[in-house]
Amino acid sequence: VQFHPFGEFLASGARDGALRIWDVRRKGCIQTYPAAAAGGGADGDGFGGVSAARISPDGRWVATGSADGAVKLWDMTAGKQLATLTESNLAPGGGGSAAVRRLVFNPVEFVLAAVADGEARVRLFDLEALSALPALELPATGRAGAGAAPPRALEFLADGDALCVASDAELQVWTCEPPVLREAQAAGWRGLSDIKLLRNGKLIGASVQQSVVSVWGVNLESQPPEDEDGNPDASNDGAEHATPTPRHSATAAARHRDTATAVVADSDSAAAVRRSRSAGS
Repeated sequence: VQFHPFGEFLASGARDGALRIWDVRRKGCIQTYPAAAAGGGADGDGFGGVSAARISPDGRWVATGSADGAVKLWDMTAGKQLATLTESNLAPGGGGSAAVRRLVFNPVEFVLAAVADGEARVRLFDLEALSALPALELPATGRAGAGAAPPRALEFLADGDALCVASDAELQVWTCEPPVLREAQAAGWRGLSDIKLLRNGKLIGASVQQSVVSVWGVNLESQPPEDEDGNPDASNDGAEHATPTPRHSATAAARHRDTATAVVADSDSAAAVRRSRSAGS
């Protein structure tokens, strides 16, 4: 589910394969698109339908991903499908071997990024030519004996020049054309659910473990400077790097009318300090 940039509509995808556009004020569905086949995902677990949906920054388009790996682009104004986006190594129907879980539009350029289950890569599509761009092939992480970690969340920087790719192991910052890894830092988060870029240039990530939601903060402005070719300047060894640091966690289980319970996470210890206060104080 995602709200339209103007807040009047929202888009939702469902297991029945339908992409629906809802009018918030009228509290009803105003458009329905057959975005995917219902049920019976490609992995045989019985899950099908729409696995991801994202509205473009200008509110005109909606991109959908499905359990068979297909990525489709829809025009909300014209009320029709524009294209099925494919890569050269995929079948003509657009299907890959895994469900598409993450979609994100570049806020400046006509570029869409997509991630599928278990893939250590980010698919990129040119939305003007409706064709595939070279994918971001993620390298092995810095952990001993670890391979490349599949991405769990994506977010473009506000100027569209770089893409943040977050896995359970690392936060990576890429330029897309051409694909160049600018920065990679180990991340302490686990079970990462999503990341979001704030207006102040900082990035937050949220992870969920049982009834605890943990929030992490990253100062992207502390990345090392680049050389003339857009690569990190290795001569500046003293530059401070962007490293995810814990901000706070909140329990979803302890929801009472007059009491709020918070958990403050300690990055060096598994212990947590619980603090409760009355909502009226």
